[in-house]
Amino acid sequence: GQVGEANTAALAELVGQVAAERLQDAAQGAGEQPIAVTAPPIWIQEEAVIRARRTDRAALSEIVGGLASRAARRLRPFGLAAGTLSVEVRRGDAPARRSESFAAPVSAEDTLREVALALAKPLLDPAGTVKTLQVRLTRLGATSGQASLPLFPERRRATRRR
Repeated sequence: GQVGEANTAALAELVGQVAAERLQDAAQGAGEQPIAVTAPPIWIQEEAVIRARRTDRAALSEIVGGLASRAARRLRPFGLAAGTLSVEVRRGDAPARRSESFAAPVSAEDTLREVALALAKPLLDPAGTVKTLQVRLTRLGATSGQASLPLFPERRRATRRR
């Protein structure tokens, strides 16, 4: 509704003139070209294959932290937060996993990184060669208040009464 009622110039500032016109046509039921929509993910996973079979815990922890940060950044475009974070360390055929579920979904990169590092710490002991590291975010949902944000926040909308 916001796209269909929007000022075309304001919408064009966000997405460009051509896209603004196409989106408004589609929102108003006009136009025949399909609009490509990227569906939000149901989970996000980042994985690192360790080619030089490392045993250095500090280096492996750094990799886990980087994986968690990348996964957290992938949540942002969709306005999502994670309900569960899992870390997996694979040395041989059987992976070792640890997970933590949050009382309220989390999207903060620093928090997700800290949790991933805490979960990984016991998995990296005892010392031994590591083949892969994985961080997975599941139980994804909208961050609090995300669904109610207006497309044009500077524009105050009048409450409609029927």
